[in-house]
Amino acid sequence: MHFSPYHQKPTWQKFLAGMFFGAVIAYTVFTFMYGKMYESLLAKNIQLHADMATLTKQYDALIEQKEKLEQTMPYTIGSTEVRFTNEKQFQQDALIQHQLTNMIKKELETFIGKPVQSVAENDTLLIKLIENNVYTIDDLTFELQVKKLFIYEKLTLFIQLKKVN
Repeated sequence: MHFSPYHQKPTWQKFLAGMFFGAVIAYTVFTFMYGKMYESLLAKNIQLHADMATLTKQYDALIEQKEKLEQTMPYTIGSTEVRFTNEKQFQQDALIQHQLTNMIKKELETFIGKPVQSVAENDTLLIKLIENNVYTIDDLTFELQVKKLFIYEKLTLFIQLKKVN
């Protein structure tokens, strides 16, 4: 195999030397740009780690403070939940069930934020509040009977529906 003697001609020597120096300059520029980018990412990473450490310390302090507060303060009612024990009878009336649930929850809004102990002491008042009302929705009248009552951070009522009409 024979190579043509292009490497001996001055124009080809200049071209090859230009390609070599161009590659060296391109590699130097690439290394410089990569170094600058990596330096900025490293600085950002260090800043994020410092922020995360600060936030972790604040989070731990807040958790400790919350636990101390929970030990000194009684539990309070946070939300209410209404479930129907005979919902299979009224399954086709899902909209009516939803409206009844909203009406009951509006009546129970006064208990949200109250201590669990005071609500538990007045559980008969709570039951009578629900059972003594007659609920009317779209020409249908319902009476409610409380079957079960769970009082904790969530006030849960199990209610049986009765049509009056």
